[in-house]
Parts: sequence; C-alpha cells; structure tokens
Amino acid sequence: MNRRRYDGYRALQDAMARQALDENPAAIIGELAEDLRLAGWAIEAGEAVARVPRGLLMLVERGDLSQAAADRLWDLLRRCGPGGSWPAWEQQPAASRQGAVQRR
Repeated sequence: MNRRRYDGYRALQDAMARQALDENPAAIIGELAEDLRLAGWAIEAGEAVARVPRGLLMLVERGDLSQAAADRLWDLLRRCGPGGSWPAWEQQPAASRQGAVQRR
C-alpha cells in the first residue's frame, strides 16, 4: 500500500457515506476497496482488480446501485488499487450486458 492508494480508499469511504448505501452493497464495495488497497504482489493485485467489475455489475443487476453510481464507484475503486492494466468498465445499462451475471 502507498499514500495514493490510501487516499483513494479514504475518498471512496467518504463517497459511500455521502451516498448512504444500504448495508449489503456498502459491505461488498468496502471489501473490494480493502482488497485493492492491501493487494501487494502481482497475482493478488490482479485477482483484486478482476473482482471489481463483477462486484459492481452484480450490485447494478440487483438494483442496489444505479449505473451512474457504479460508474462513479469504478473511478474511486481504481484509485484504491494498483496501477497498471484494469479490465474495461462498460458504461452502459447492465441489462444490455448479456450473460454477464446469472441470477439464481
């Protein structure tokens, strides 16, 4: 962890408090941010980064987050994590992402 990642983590925490997320979505986003902030080596960092789009998409699909909120959180989560390559975050309605999430 470095100062940039810590500052990004704090900015995300502040944004989540302002947004007044329900307990479950806040816990999921908090866990994603914590994993990103603490990821040290390449494999661990890659795994933490890969969980971000899946987690946000799940929250949008369940109706816990709007697409706009997920877009803002994506930017904040990136600031918590390692630099380098991140998967694409498609800014489009989640319903149009076929096969991205399977519902039970």
